[in-house]
Amino acid sequence: MRRGILYLGLALLFAAGSFEPSGFYYVDIPFTGHAQLRELHEQGRDIGGIDYEKKTLTLVLSDQELKYSKVGKVLDTRRIPFAPDSQYKRPEDIERILEETENQYPHLAHVEVIGKSTEGRDIHAIQLTSRFFIPPSGKKQTILFDAMHHAREVMSPEVALDIIKYLTENFNQDPKVQKWLTENEVWVVPMLNPDGNAKVWNSSSMWRKNTRGGYGVDVNRNYPQDWNSCNGSSGNQNNETYRGPSAGSEPETRALMDLAARIKPKFNISYHSFSEIVIYPYGCSPKRIPSPDRQMYEQIGKELAGLLERDSGQGSYTAGTSYELLYNVDGGSLDWMYAQHKIISFVIEINSTSQGFQPSFQWQESTVRRQRKGWQYILDKMDGPALPSLGG
Repeated sequence: MRRGILYLGLALLFAAGSFEPSGFYYVDIPFTGHAQLRELHEQGRDIGGIDYEKKTLTLVLSDQELKYSKVGKVLDTRRIPFAPDSQYKRPEDIERILEETENQYPHLAHVEVIGKSTEGRDIHAIQLTSRFFIPPSGKKQTILFDAMHHAREVMSPEVALDIIKYLTENFNQDPKVQKWLTENEVWVVPMLNPDGNAKVWNSSSMWRKNTRGGYGVDVNRNYPQDWNSCNGSSGNQNNETYRGPSAGSEPETRALMDLAARIKPKFNISYHSFSEIVIYPYGCSPKRIPSPDRQMYEQIGKELAGLLERDSGQGSYTAGTSYELLYNVDGGSLDWMYAQHKIISFVIEINSTSQGFQPSFQWQESTVRRQRKGWQYILDKMDGPALPSLGG
């Protein structure tokens, strides 16, 4: 652990963009307010997450950045392992698990390839529903869960896979699960960014983006809604929030957009890490969801956050817009989901700053267990009204 003040030149920090770091560190500093977050974001710093319980902010710094950057008072410095715990999933693991699920539960599960990644890998989705029940209306409602927009966030597919496992394994004995899967179609995309995930395993544990051109695009800054509109992304290819050359330019982005447009889900939950927060639209300050949708949307978001227990076992998640909780975000998935299709969409940032992007796999069981209250609450909400703007 290092404590104290690190004084270094910002010029050297950005000159290090072409340097291939040999390692990364989590650096915890005091959280002093959202002006601090905005300043760090505008500087191009890699902000890992925030802990509202401890009032700390976590930066991700390479060896060179740690040596040559000025970040102020340092509370803690932790070296990040060179690779995630080997029990986390690779792209081939996701494909195998989904195929095994379809083979074991053919009456419930159907796997689809919804697109190809930048490097040509399949992007998979699984549909879960009882094939022996058709509602009187002739059409089931749909809900969409997705994970791993960002490659280094290796716990997010674990939550998605737990949804699949829980629903299929409990269908025959749990009346509530039977209700969910007879009245709805549950769609899950466990790994939207397989190329980035492969890079995490093969060469760079803290890789965030896809792999376009070797520099990568932040898939969650590439959606057409409010793309490049509020300094909520970067035009610099080397920045962690590089938005891409044009709105919707990335095949990963288009794969999820096309699926959402086709299945028209009532809800969408997108799993990310870390910070223990629930985010709802919009990402650009001071934009808000218009009435009459806003009241219903924000109530659900706050109730959802209140159900999610923090890793510490004390308290629950915090809900708000990205600019209220973090900083401006433009080109994000949840804004597009709502603006284009009136989907009630939330980002859930799982795990605390103590766990980071790649906690020991021993945290997997407690993390997915804590998240169940959230996605089950949303499945129960499928019975409720749609957004008022849709006449619900």
